[in-house]
Amino acid sequence: MRLTVYGLGHLGTVTAACAARAGHEVVGLDPDAERVRALAEGRSGLLEDGLDERLAEGLASGRLAFTADARAALRGRDVLWVAFDTPVDDDDQADLGWLRARLDALGGLVPAGTLVLLSSQVPAGFTAELEGRWSGHGLRFACAPENLRRGEAVRTFEAAARLAVGLRDERDRPRLETLLRPFAAQIEWMSPESAEMAKHALNAWLADNTIAPGTLYHSALAAFERPLFEHALARTGGNQLRAAALLGINRNTLRQRLGELAIDPVSFSAAN
Repeated sequence: MRLTVYGLGHLGTVTAACAARAGHEVVGLDPDAERVRALAEGRSGLLEDGLDERLAEGLASGRLAFTADARAALRGRDVLWVAFDTPVDDDDQADLGWLRARLDALGGLVPAGTLVLLSSQVPAGFTAELEGRWSGHGLRFACAPENLRRGEAVRTFEAAARLAVGLRDERDRPRLETLLRPFAAQIEWMSPESAEMAKHALNAWLADNTIAPGTLYHSALAAFERPLFEHALARTGGNQLRAAALLGINRNTLRQRLGELAIDPVSFSAAN
């Protein structure tokens, strides 16, 4: 598959290198010419085991290239994979204006029929917003929120237990299967909004593990998670274990979380 990875920070560099190693034809695009030059020389500048080796392999094979020329990078591509590391402000809020400016820079350059896949960390509803901003150009949209662990990014990208992927049109599923199946044992299909929410619920749950129960944060988290967990239950036919797995909640903490969400736990038998 021919794809352009847009944004060559931590997420984008790992995405481009691993996708090329999986056999895809990848062009990495970034407006920072110095960053592009370094990557074209095989220098990521990131402390990630195996990353520079994958860069070297991709460059040598011809499956991986880097450029700051958007028009050239987008020509003849199947997928535009948006993978900027979304910056945050002093209050830890995503700087969406920064991300919008980089997306707007592509203007009408993205060819009709291209599937735009968002992996940058964004709030729920951002994919729909981009659909509206780029309406009338014949583009398709999907969302696969990033799930990297700094220091273990290559391993977690190439061997994810599962991916939450939001798509607007079922006709795009085969293309996304071809692109993402090499990297995940399981793909959970849902709407873009649900995929965006799943990422934030997982982040909140992970953060909650470092905060003592009984705090206002803990109570707010329960209120936030409940509708998402109910959505996951609906997708898994009421199977609480599978719904929890979809949200990254393991079996050992599921019963506790169900109580906090005011959901009656069912028997954790083999049938469930």
